[in-house]
Amino acid sequence: MNKRFFKPLSSLITISAVVLLLTACGGGGDGGGSSSTNTSTSNPAPVTFTGGTNRGILNGVALGSGTKLTEDTVKTVSVTTSFLGYFSVGPAYLSRSGFSFHWIIPITNYGPPRCGIQLLSISFKDSSGALLFSEDQFVAGSTSVNSSGIPFCLATGEKGYALGISLAFNADPVNRVTISGIDEGFAPTGMPTESWKPLRYDIVSANSFMVTIQNTSSVLAGTGSSHWYILFDSTGKPLTWGFLDNAVSSVVPGGTAILVEDGYSYEGLASSMEVFIHN
Repeated sequence: MNKRFFKPLSSLITISAVVLLLTACGGGGDGGGSSSTNTSTSNPAPVTFTGGTNRGILNGVALGSGTKLTEDTVKTVSVTTSFLGYFSVGPAYLSRSGFSFHWIIPITNYGPPRCGIQLLSISFKDSSGALLFSEDQFVAGSTSVNSSGIPFCLATGEKGYALGISLAFNADPVNRVTISGIDEGFAPTGMPTESWKPLRYDIVSANSFMVTIQNTSSVLAGTGSSHWYILFDSTGKPLTWGFLDNAVSSVVPGGTAILVEDGYSYEGLASSMEVFIHN
């Protein structure tokens, strides 16, 4: 089995641990954990979080082998949800890949900014309604000052994506997706000090490309070792997703760094990508 299939699973487990730590430490500021009384008579300054941090859409040369039509590489299925508050989701996009598939579910936040948003009991079902598998999943988005460098926050009006992979089934039997609810996570406390902007991507070989990113903050900045990307067609339809590798440190303001994807495979053609940078 392709070793890269295990990378998303381990990375998502890491994200889960960080969210639990933030929650336990009262990082959300929305209840939970211990509380203290503020004896100051002044009102705190309002928190401003506009999103769009450590993420960006890139256009360039076509990505993929082009041996299949888009409709033969991606299956779109409807998403039925319980009440999700200020959030709107769906449909689900399933990228066909042999005996497995990557899945992508868009989600838009129409309420106040939130971080650590998690879709609960995402259930993939066949035409008879029988359950194939189910899981919870966090949402990729932008970074806030209190998100531990993880791009999983959404400002008001910002779109993010729940990303996952099925190793036990291919996309063929999936007929519908249901979502039981949402964990809205915690409130961001401001824009991050360190920020990165994707600048461009360059093809290295048939199965690899690199993404150049720039430190757009006023301080030395570094990144984590794994980052997400999503490929889109010319209409903006999500096609598939994967990971970019490389950890960098102490990049000066305005300096650049390289992230690398060295094992992707897509049989259609993608005309753009969105990159989510973990710093």
